[in-house]
Amino acid sequence: MCIRAYLVLQTDGETSPSIISDLLGKPGIVAVDLLEGSPNLILVIQAEKRQELVGYIEQALDSVESTIKDLRFFSARENHVPILTPTAV
Repeated sequence: MCIRAYLVLQTDGETSPSIISDLLGKPGIVAVDLLEGSPNLILVIQAEKRQELVGYIEQALDSVESTIKDLRFFSARENHVPILTPTAV
């Protein structure tokens, strides 16, 4: 079972494509989306174990630490409902 965390960030100025591609190259990061307004970035990070998730979060924050103005962290419960994909009708 996967554990997920959501990091919602406000970065300095415009978030560059290189920051996004760098984040997507980090282990555990399954999605990075630009948001309109403030905050301007959301990361979805997942792992099999909580300790592994903590390591992935630290790696992600290390790579954008100098550009972060604000950070919000949300952790999903271990028994969360999986993301469902729509089926064809």
